[in-house]
Amino acid sequence: MMSRGLLAVVLALSCPAEALASASDSTSATKAPSSELQVRRLPGGAVLRLAPGARITLGRPMKVQLGSGPEQTLAQSVKLLSGRVEIDLPLSKNPTTAVLVQGPGRISAVAKGGHSVVIAAGNHVTVAAISGEMLAASGDRWRTLASGIVRDFENGAGSDHAVLPAPQASVSAPVALSVAQSEKKSLLDAAATPIARAASYEFGLWKMAAGERHLLKRLSSRSASVQLGHLAPGSYGISAHATEASGLEGAESQMVPVRVVSAQLPDGAKLTDDGIFLAPSQRIHLVGTEGVEVSYGKAPQFVPAPNSIGLIRGERTTVRLRARGSKDELSLTLAPRTLRAEIQVGPARARWPHDRVAVSVRLTDSTGRPVADDVKAKASVFVNVTPVQIEWKRDHNLLSGVVPRGAGAGPWVVRVEVSDDTGSVVGHNFLEIAPEPPARKE
Repeated sequence: MMSRGLLAVVLALSCPAEALASASDSTSATKAPSSELQVRRLPGGAVLRLAPGARITLGRPMKVQLGSGPEQTLAQSVKLLSGRVEIDLPLSKNPTTAVLVQGPGRISAVAKGGHSVVIAAGNHVTVAAISGEMLAASGDRWRTLASGIVRDFENGAGSDHAVLPAPQASVSAPVALSVAQSEKKSLLDAAATPIARAASYEFGLWKMAAGERHLLKRLSSRSASVQLGHLAPGSYGISAHATEASGLEGAESQMVPVRVVSAQLPDGAKLTDDGIFLAPSQRIHLVGTEGVEVSYGKAPQFVPAPNSIGLIRGERTTVRLRARGSKDELSLTLAPRTLRAEIQVGPARARWPHDRVAVSVRLTDSTGRPVADDVKAKASVFVNVTPVQIEWKRDHNLLSGVVPRGAGAGPWVVRVEVSDDTGSVVGHNFLEIAPEPPARKE
């Protein structure tokens, strides 16, 4: 059975529809700017928000009876030609103002209070009572639309479902490390738990500062995950909501905090897949450690993160970072940057001028693994005390060259030293070379 209030609004709206249409025809259509939301304030306090590209016309206001009492409410009239319009009204049992939205295909809706959304796309019209009750109709068939319910009209036929629930948002790491001088910068991923009926997902990236949050951007994704990219040091929040095929958003998730710490490496330090290699006396400067705690090795205690970290007693060190109050950790390995050089000079019983004396150098790190091509090393060769120039050939971590024959009658000592880019000697070897014995006289 139709309620008295609903019957009153049906009677009030069934006649003025033609008047609304004629009034709309005499008013030029308003189109929202193509790149930003347009806000319109109507008499009585209603606020309209037009999505980019939305087209509306404003008609004459009319009085309608929305409550059970005799009082009538002045409804502002809006004709939605295409696109999306959001309506915000104060919530009240006896509303003093309302908004009538007339969409394509004789679809109409009355927003009585709270937050309402109407979307028109071709022969599809979506009416959503996000918060607060609405009325919606196809032709003259009016029905109540409860708070939190969406009614989709396709060619005039309507079906109801609930507003999409909020997903649970998450991030790949609560603390992310960005190394300023390295291309191996950390990338953050955000994810949302899958929601039925979702056509896509939208993630909000918020900047957190002084207890306030500021929306930096929204990131849309067809899947329930998105890559946030490289972020500057600081505190952020991630939220997410699912979106229907009509473009109507579901409820927003709770905010997930994430902190980005920037590591500024000292000269000569290097980030690899195995961690950060640095000299025993060097320190890594950290930026953005507010709200971040640190622990070392397997110690259970955490303390506020300092502005620099380094090796402990010059040895390999595991640094664990976490957001204050969180149990999720980011582990970072610090290792001594020790370049090692294995040097071979030969043949072992070389004699000059008969033999060709070759030098080979194998460069490794402190763990014995071959170093990268860009690791610098300087090889110096001396014959007795005289430095000699060698045309070195490098193949990844291998250096090779031929020692020019020494002057004089011999014997000679060939010495090879290899130093790193700080000048520290990381390897040395030598070979004694005897002269060829004199030929026997017949």
